[in-house]
Amino acid sequence: MKWLSGRSFKLVLLLAPLGLAGFFAGRHFWAEHHFSAAESAIQRRDFSAAEKHLHHCLAVWPKRPDLYLLLAQCARRSNGFDQAAEYLADYERLGGSARSAALERLLARAQQGDLPASVEAPLVMGARQGVPETSLILEALTRGYLFSYRLGPALDSVERLLRREPDHVQALVWRGWIREGMHNFPQAEDDYRQALALDPDHFDARLRLAEVLLSRKRPGEAKDHFERLLETKPEHVAARLGLARCLRQMRQPGPARRLLTDLRKEPSVASTVLRELGKAAQDQKNLAEAEDWFRRAFAADPHDQETSYTLAQCLFRRRKKAEATRYLNLSKRQEADLKRLWELNQKAGNAGRDPSFHMEAAAICLRNGQPREAVRWLSGALQIAPGHKPAHRLLADSYQKMGNAKRAAQHRRMAREATSLERGRTKTRQDKK
Repeated sequence: MKWLSGRSFKLVLLLAPLGLAGFFAGRHFWAEHHFSAAESAIQRRDFSAAEKHLHHCLAVWPKRPDLYLLLAQCARRSNGFDQAAEYLADYERLGGSARSAALERLLARAQQGDLPASVEAPLVMGARQGVPETSLILEALTRGYLFSYRLGPALDSVERLLRREPDHVQALVWRGWIREGMHNFPQAEDDYRQALALDPDHFDARLRLAEVLLSRKRPGEAKDHFERLLETKPEHVAARLGLARCLRQMRQPGPARRLLTDLRKEPSVASTVLRELGKAAQDQKNLAEAEDWFRRAFAADPHDQETSYTLAQCLFRRRKKAEATRYLNLSKRQEADLKRLWELNQKAGNAGRDPSFHMEAAAICLRNGQPREAVRWLSGALQIAPGHKPAHRLLADSYQKMGNAKRAAQHRRMAREATSLERGRTKTRQDKK
């Protein structure tokens, strides 16, 4: 037994290194598996899944800087900008490339619509030169241009991205959004259908396709898409509202009303739900009830043109001509603003360095109770003309209406600084004369 024990001990000593090597090889293989899974998830734009796989990799390779760069990119591309900054700091701490870190910070600013010349110019140049990160650059530029309603540059960026990657599903969806903004609904529909052919489970592509079909008076086709969306997300507000609108347009006011009644507790669609309830009541010849719903919808959002118009028409049918005329005139003014806003969308897309179209669009948005949209237009104006004094003033008004006193004060200060700078330049020119 002693001899056996000694022999066993020696055998253990001989096999232990092999077992240890096997253990480490197994961990390495496990980490490689998660790295491959992370790359696949990134290709699918499932950035949350990619982050989880990359964290498994870090358990084995805690000092690999490239993992932190990938984590920063995943967080940024899913709009987790604070988390992305933390990952990027870890990347630099571990000796990551200063160039890659600087580029990633530019991409974060661009993606959020912060596109002064110091950010936009190097990114555009890098994309033209075809640097390895060109696709990431074109993605960030497209999203930034979309945010600030620079539809011309947005369309240019996304089409360049699709030339590089024809099967880029999200790029097809972005191009559909741009074409919708330009009122090119047939081509937007084509983009969404092409995206769904590549990825039938892409929720946003199916939702936008359903909305376009509904706007083009094809409720039967739209209904099928809304129902499929609700199989995946039964509580999705926009899909539920879309289905209700389809049912009403298909002359099924009863089922439509049941869906709309369930949606009344959703504040994000309050005005639209109330208006649709009014239309459903009107379809059932209940004009008094319809008038009540339309009045509630108008109280919830007095800037909505469709609500003003439907209320006016209902009042005409109820022989309340004087009041109906007031709402109809308001509806006409709102419709003119919407038409002008659409024209400005077209012009701003090809405006070059002229911020006037963005400024006019922002003023229209403020007049119609849309300060958030005004902020986006004004961000575009400042990208075109940094230090533009009227843009800062309007931004101050917009943020004030949104309840953000801090940002309002910041833009008032910047408007004053722009005024002081302009006076200084004027004085210098006068002194030279």
